[in-house]
Amino acid sequence: MVGASGCSLAAALLIAGARATPTPPPGPNCVGNNVPIANTSGLLPDCPALLEPHNASCANVHKYTDDPQFHPMDACFGENDPNGPFWFNGVYHLMYQDHVTGGVVGGHLASDDLITWRQLEPALWNDEWYDKGSVYTFSATLVDGVPTIVYPGIAWPNSTLGDCGQECFAHAVAVPANLSDPDLKDWVKPDYNPIVVNTQRDPSTAWQTSSGEWRYTYYDGDIFASDDFKVWKNVGKLFGKAECPDFFPLPADCAGCAADGETDRPTHVHATANYEIGTYDEGAPMTTGTWTPLKGAAGHLDGVDATFFYASKSFWDPVKSRRIMWGWVRAGLGKASGDVSNKDECTLVNGNGRYNMNSLARETNYDPLLQQLTFFPIEEYDELRGDVLATAGETWLVPGSDVDLGLPENAGLQSELRASFEMPDEATRLGVKVITGSPLVDDAAIEIFFDFTPNANGTDVWDVAVGFASKNGDRVPDGGKSAPMALKKTDKTLDLAVWTDHTVIEAFFMAGRSFWTIPLSCDAVGNNTKQGISVYANGTAKVKSATVYAVKSIWA
Repeated sequence: MVGASGCSLAAALLIAGARATPTPPPGPNCVGNNVPIANTSGLLPDCPALLEPHNASCANVHKYTDDPQFHPMDACFGENDPNGPFWFNGVYHLMYQDHVTGGVVGGHLASDDLITWRQLEPALWNDEWYDKGSVYTFSATLVDGVPTIVYPGIAWPNSTLGDCGQECFAHAVAVPANLSDPDLKDWVKPDYNPIVVNTQRDPSTAWQTSSGEWRYTYYDGDIFASDDFKVWKNVGKLFGKAECPDFFPLPADCAGCAADGETDRPTHVHATANYEIGTYDEGAPMTTGTWTPLKGAAGHLDGVDATFFYASKSFWDPVKSRRIMWGWVRAGLGKASGDVSNKDECTLVNGNGRYNMNSLARETNYDPLLQQLTFFPIEEYDELRGDVLATAGETWLVPGSDVDLGLPENAGLQSELRASFEMPDEATRLGVKVITGSPLVDDAAIEIFFDFTPNANGTDVWDVAVGFASKNGDRVPDGGKSAPMALKKTDKTLDLAVWTDHTVIEAFFMAGRSFWTIPLSCDAVGNNTKQGISVYANGTAKVKSATVYAVKSIWA
């Protein structure tokens, strides 16, 4: 956590030559529930209750068997946006907005392989005058080989910033205190902080131009530029206002997705709640450069909107030369009944299953024919597979009848399903139903479907609809959602991959052409020992294969 003494040589070099930061007068004493007076100048008081250590072995560590077991999440507290993912010296780091007492701080998880994770103490506390309100969503950049966080602190009005109203954000830097520590547990804040004042939230990962200049964007869509990552200048607006912006080079093509005769290939992706693909020209030093979106090359980062997957953050994985993205799964926003409406949890048989977490890690690729991104869980998840719970070979589906795959009891809530259907000859809805058998409410399972129509005109690409639905799912808004998805003339099967983790489902159509985060109904999982999975069709259709795997826990 920030505040530890002793810097490694690399971190010390980054801090060297720091400019002085004005120091406000001393701050107030702790008042009322150990929360400082917000609109008073000064350093955050040293309140033990406010800065209590985050106990990585707290009593709530996956206390309930209904808690998700293979989604990275805080073991002790609530959370939101994923922050600052990066790889360094053999370890992957994923940070996030950690709701520890006293405001939001920078939570920290680490993994050697993206499979097994360990909970660490927060990397960033709100312990300076420029971040005393909270540490909001941040990003990480490798600067001369050193992991470097740029984060927005809520400073609140004070004598240094003046009466800045809602603009009391300051951007600041944090670096590891000891680069030889594989988990990078301790972080320090250089004395040249803050690097930007009177600004707004959500700084992006920085990028470096061909001249060596650093740039990053943030909520307002402006660009900050720097030659040394210490002194920054606002050089103008490049994007519109949007939360949690991400800007990165166009990822590699998806497997088998090369397009013949492709010209004018785009160069970059700008992502917020949605994404757009385009061309970026960096321009002259100390300018924004120019951004030209490719017409029609845009899409959602999840389903049809950002209801259940939000505030995404990506990073470049140098180990396998790929881009990986996480998002905030906020399935607690699902429409609910009774006293669980819009809450982070619902009462289940073994306790309160939580609905807010980090998503599965999704590899991001580009499909040049469709001019869209694809997102699919990283290949490492294959190593989390346990026993085969159920399997089915070629099976004709009787219209209107479900084929139960025959899972053992109490197994479906922690599972991976792979299903492949033969391309039908006629229009039909077909798909899977997940977590059937609720004793509380009939038809509370989640239906994940293709609304298939044949390629009547023989075109290279045509659209079908995909989505999810539930007749009585208490967290499924408006009974479900659907959206168009492109099929290609070369496609031979309709493929579906579904991960179910106690309170949430992540479903991926056609290797990630369409991707959906879906809250599991409290009614579906409550007291449900069957936890069934079935395949179905409303017309004539054939299952080529269906396999359900148990999924192991990710916790070390």
